[in-house]
Amino acid sequence: MTDGGSPTIRRRELGSRLRRLRLESSRTIDEVAQALLCSPSKVSRMETGQRVATARDIRDLCELYLVTDPAVKDELMRLGREARQRSWWRQYSDLGEVTSLIDYQDGASSITEYDSCLVPGLLQTEEYARSAVRGLLPRIREDVLEERVEARMRRQRLLTQDSPPRLWVLLDESVLIRHVGGASTMKAQLDKLHQQSLLPQVTIQVVPFKVGAHPGLNSAFSLVEFTDATLSPIVYTEGLSGEIYLEGRNDIDRYREAVDHLRASALSPADSQDLITTMIGRIS
Repeated sequence: MTDGGSPTIRRRELGSRLRRLRLESSRTIDEVAQALLCSPSKVSRMETGQRVATARDIRDLCELYLVTDPAVKDELMRLGREARQRSWWRQYSDLGEVTSLIDYQDGASSITEYDSCLVPGLLQTEEYARSAVRGLLPRIREDVLEERVEARMRRQRLLTQDSPPRLWVLLDESVLIRHVGGASTMKAQLDKLHQQSLLPQVTIQVVPFKVGAHPGLNSAFSLVEFTDATLSPIVYTEGLSGEIYLEGRNDIDRYREAVDHLRASALSPADSQDLITTMIGRIS
């Protein structure tokens, strides 16, 4: 996780702490809104991290909740400042809702990726990424394509920074066979997969065809988890209809169950490395 932390994660962390203080003071959201002369929705959005609490909001809430410890006040103010910082990925104008995923992954302690069709973005080569985006969006403008590829490559620094998140990637065997961008591009991509699998913080497992039907057969998702136990894990999925973020307990449990099943069904990390190496040798 980065030293400064993701602004989105800081916003959620601040909201979680403000909610805890409210509950400890035995006040309802409506009571807080009435005391602050604001709407209940504003209080709710601050607590859920959908809105950043201003310095004045934090000061007023500390007074209302009778927070007297200067260290607690300073910590809340620090979270508020960090939650308002501008992340590097905000400079890219056409990333859409995926910027939220970058935010979450930047503040994660662990990331579990599953894909049945493509190598996940955190492990893609530049040319594979370019071919994948162009294939998914045939009419994309060239400048937008290059912006997305550049942002995707920059995201990968997450894996080599100090204290990187734990990355566990589960790939359907079809990912190794589908030639995205042609033979040379695919060979370079599989070689990168093999090299990345040697990193201590990265685990790659391949779900072989012989497993048959399995819970991830028709989907792709990212399960993002955090060190702070008060922050709910996030599941990200995407498709033609757009991006979806899930954080309900039932949704998270369902995806965790799918991950457990996939890990148990997949080849071991060592056998997965051997299969990737074999596939490299088969590309002419």
